[in-house]
Amino acid sequence: MFVLLVCALLTVAAADECRCTPNQWEGDMGLVLGSTYAGNTSLTEGTMQISYDAVKKMIVTRQSLMYNNIPVQQTIIEDFTNGISYTVTAQGCSSKALGPWIPNCIPSNATTANLRYGLGDNSVDARSYMVDYGTFMVYFAVTADTCVPVAEDVTGTFDGAQIMEVITFANIKAGISDSNVFAIPANCPTQNSVPLPGVNRRASMFRGYV
Repeated sequence: MFVLLVCALLTVAAADECRCTPNQWEGDMGLVLGSTYAGNTSLTEGTMQISYDAVKKMIVTRQSLMYNNIPVQQTIIEDFTNGISYTVTAQGCSSKALGPWIPNCIPSNATTANLRYGLGDNSVDARSYMVDYGTFMVYFAVTADTCVPVAEDVTGTFDGAQIMEVITFANIKAGISDSNVFAIPANCPTQNSVPLPGVNRRASMFRGYV
């Protein structure tokens, strides 16, 4: 799944490894997601800017996507404290109930391998992980010292759909440069924070719920 320079034997994640991503970070993501459901196929591809704040328990993704060749410009604001996910577009804002906060931490049952990304001196030590969720598998890589996201693949069956998702990360920076990114637009409706069936599961390690 990942381009590797050096790879060791797979082992259970060691206790001395970093376990969670930084509490606050932001950066760019590239996304390709193919899925098949009830005989219908779909393709989503594009870029996203993500702001992750474990202190506020909020994740924001500003998305510029193509869904089956249809352009999609939207911002997803996940407010886990209040249990609400907002979708903001040029047409307005909608909301839905959100599942519980799940920190971006490596599961204890993940298998891992050491690797290097890059070429020569222009490279970084990293670790790849594989997590088996039964109906789907998640493969992801983070920097070895600080658990900064590098890449992620998801493949298998999720909520009845056959999916394959590839995510790459770039320009990751610690902290949040502008806290206003988490502001909820005034036209967004409020929602009773009762989780809906299925929303307490997610396929991605890093970008909240699908």
